[in-house]
Amino acid sequence: MLIALSSDTPGSTASGFTEARSEQTSTMFTRGTIIATALWAAIIASSAFALPSLQLYTPGGDYDAGTETWVTVGNPFALQVIGARSPAWVDAITDVRLIVTVPEGYYDAGDSVTIESTAWLSPQVLGNGGAAPQAIPGSEFPIPSHGIAPEYFWVVGLPDLMVGSAGLTIWNMEPGENDSGIGDVQDYTLTSSFSALHFDVMGTAVGANGSAKDKDVVAPFSHDAEFHGEGWGPGDSGDEPPGAIPEPATIGLFGACLAGMALKIRRKLRNPSTA
Repeated sequence: MLIALSSDTPGSTASGFTEARSEQTSTMFTRGTIIATALWAAIIASSAFALPSLQLYTPGGDYDAGTETWVTVGNPFALQVIGARSPAWVDAITDVRLIVTVPEGYYDAGDSVTIESTAWLSPQVLGNGGAAPQAIPGSEFPIPSHGIAPEYFWVVGLPDLMVGSAGLTIWNMEPGENDSGIGDVQDYTLTSSFSALHFDVMGTAVGANGSAKDKDVVAPFSHDAEFHGEGWGPGDSGDEPPGAIPEPATIGLFGACLAGMALKIRRKLRNPSTA
């Protein structure tokens, strides 16, 4: 806020003008702060709760509200990779990659996970007897770790998601959300001898006939999935470490706090004596 200084005595014309100008500037500042805060909160809320371009879902599993993750304990278990035409210009999601992670403390060189799909001629084996994992440190994890403490991981290429032509109805799989649209779904069956696995998915959203710029997309961390098998211990891989990336619920709370701060500033500017 700009403050005009004057040597005139209180009550003079110049001093009165200064006070009026200061009050006007304060009002403009308050309105600008409130508008900017409201816009920022709206942008955060829309990005957090809109229908995601990519999601993971474990049919028959449970949603862990603490980690905002779909969790399954069955073995073998089903995993769905869901793509949506969101935003509307997206015609397909190409270069789809499933990131399979073994959390710290759960890797054994003798273990493996097998992924089966009707789209493949033969199953893909990760680990013992199949593809060797990438180790951390040494290999760069393709997305932020978001509290899963990755130790070893694989990046598995999947078929394209034809979200513009498959014609399937897609729902936001986060409990309590009811956004829907059209898209495509891929079904996989996995069998694991690892005690714990974490799954993320990423890809590239492309428009029809090059009508829109390609855009990298990742399933929100509130729409990822985990497998907990025999030997998994609660708290070993589910705790959020300091500095973890905020989930949508946390982001929404942050937006509400910004709005509250703006209201408090407005009250102080209207009543300086209460500051």
